[in-house]
Amino acid sequence: TNINDQVDRVLSVHNTNLFFYVNDTNQLGDVYCAAKGSSTNYGTSPDSPLLSLQDMIDRYDLGGGDVVYVDTGSYLLTNTVTIGMADAPTGSVPLMIRGSTNEAYGGSLFDMLDYHANVMTVNAAPKIQISDLTLTRGSHGLYVFSSPGFEAYRVISRNNSGYGYFVQGSSHNSSFDHCLGTGNGDYNLRLDTATNNACRNCVFWGTRGLFVNAGKIGVSNSILRTS
Repeated sequence: TNINDQVDRVLSVHNTNLFFYVNDTNQLGDVYCAAKGSSTNYGTSPDSPLLSLQDMIDRYDLGGGDVVYVDTGSYLLTNTVTIGMADAPTGSVPLMIRGSTNEAYGGSLFDMLDYHANVMTVNAAPKIQISDLTLTRGSHGLYVFSSPGFEAYRVISRNNSGYGYFVQGSSHNSSFDHCLGTGNGDYNLRLDTATNNACRNCVFWGTRGLFVNAGKIGVSNSILRTS
């Protein structure tokens, strides 16, 4: 008897999907947020955005159907943005991470600066959907490992030292739609072992286009050009 504990993180009881907000410290060109990002904000409303996507992932138990809005700005990284098994939603509805659609102001740019690590990694986390993000100057722009049902829409991966997009392991039933890979040091898209994947309306331009190793992918309405 008399055993008790307090919750370690924010506790919510809800029957609808939740919306979360990330912003940098510059409000020029913002489309989602009404305030600058800060690590002391809650991240649960447009006027209280967090400063870091990784902080959002670590702080909250995000679920299927939840949406994280990453507003316009340059997010300079020192470590990889990582979505792991503990962050994956349950059920068939994806967790959505949506960047800015304001391309005139540069959209939502994740910049590793010196190529020392991947810009973004999805590791053993099924049903993750990302859109409208630019990933640059990492070792790989995006690394997806054993994460079935992954979806990328209007994502740009450019000027990384390795692959633009690297999909490996049992990342079956994943898709890339309206994505761009350009200026990367190696293949713009490399697929290893994963099957039943789709590449639609994409452009992979420069160095090397697409490499499939013991996997399967359907490519339609796309441009593949090597320099």
